[in-house]
Amino acid sequence: MGDKSQLFAPITREDRLHPSFRALRDSVGYLPARRMMEDVFETYTDLDGNFVEQFQSTGYDSRVWELYLHAYLEDSGFERDLTHASPDFNVEKWFSAVCVEAVTVNPTQAPVLATERATDEELSPEEFIKKHEGLFAIKFGSSLYSKLKKEYWKLPHVAGRPLVFAIEDFHQTGSMTYTGTALMNYLYGFTYNWEWDETGELLVKPVEIGEHTYGEKRIPSGFFNVPGAESVSAVLFSASGTISKFGRMGFQKGYRPLGLRIIRRGTVHNHDPNSAMPHFFAYQLGETDHLETWAEGLSMFHNPRAACPVDRDLFPHIAHHRVDEGLIKSVIPPFHPYASHTLFLMPKPEGTAEPGQEAV
Repeated sequence: MGDKSQLFAPITREDRLHPSFRALRDSVGYLPARRMMEDVFETYTDLDGNFVEQFQSTGYDSRVWELYLHAYLEDSGFERDLTHASPDFNVEKWFSAVCVEAVTVNPTQAPVLATERATDEELSPEEFIKKHEGLFAIKFGSSLYSKLKKEYWKLPHVAGRPLVFAIEDFHQTGSMTYTGTALMNYLYGFTYNWEWDETGELLVKPVEIGEHTYGEKRIPSGFFNVPGAESVSAVLFSASGTISKFGRMGFQKGYRPLGLRIIRRGTVHNHDPNSAMPHFFAYQLGETDHLETWAEGLSMFHNPRAACPVDRDLFPHIAHHRVDEGLIKSVIPPFHPYASHTLFLMPKPEGTAEPGQEAV
C-alpha cells in the first residue's frame, strides 16, 4: 500500500515539478484535494515503483487519472490483482475478472495549427465546430490506437477477459469538459441529426461520419471497427477525473480549511425523452443534500463487436451506452453530469488583492 506522507514529499527537484502539482501542493484552497488524494493513495499499490516521481513531474495528469480510477474501482467493490502491472488495473468482482488500462489524451508536442493552439474563446463558432469534429476525435484516436497496438489481450492473464480502455482528455486546460461527444462520435463512427416532428416528438437520425479531418490530419472514424479493436470490450470516460473531483470529495469528507467555499456548476443529463439539451446545475458544497460519488460522471461505451463483452452490472451507478440498430441506447443515472467547473474560493489575505482560485 502507498505511504500517504510520501505523495507530496519533495522527491523531485523544484525546477522539474509540474506547474499543476506545485499549485496543488502550495495552495490552501486545494487542501481538501491533497488530503483526499493522500487517503486514496494510502490504499493504492504502486506496481511500477515510479508513481510519486511521475505525479510530481512529467506524468502528473496520467497519475491523477490513475488515482481516480483506483478510487472508483475500489469503491465499486473490485479487488485488484497485484501480480501483474500491465494493464494498469487487473481487478475482480463476483468471481468476474476485468482488465482496465488507463489512457490519457495529452498536449501536442509537435508544431500545430494556430487554431489548435487557440483557446476556445478565440475561435469562431465555425472554427470550434471543425475543431470539435476533427481535432478532438483525432486526438482521442491517436491515444486509443497507441494503446491498441500494445495488444494486451495476448497476455496470458488478460486473454479471455474483458479489456476496458479508461480515457480522460488532458490535451488542454478544461478540455475534458467539452470533448465527450467527439469521443462517442469517433468510437461508433456516427454523429446524429435531430428535429422535432409536428407532435413535438424528438426524432434522431444517425449520420455516418466516414473520417475525421483537421488541417492535413485525417483518420477513419469508428474506433470499434478498427482491426483488433474487437479485443477492447468498452471505453470508459469521465469529464471529472481531475483535481477538482478530489477537492469536492475531500471537502465532502470533512477536509475544510476555514473560510473555503466550493461552488460547482455545469450541465447534467436531461431525462425528458423529447429534450435534445441537458439541464444546467449549480450548487455550493455544504449547502445542498447532494452527495457526490466516485462513480458520478463516468460513462462506459460498449463495443458492439467485442469478442468478450463486459457485464454492465459490474460497473453500477455510471452511464452505459450501446448501439442498437444504428442508434445509441443509454442507461443514465438520475444525476449524471456531462461537464462541470468548480470554483475554490478562499478569503483574500488581509492587505492583499489576491483573487479566489478557480479549478476545472
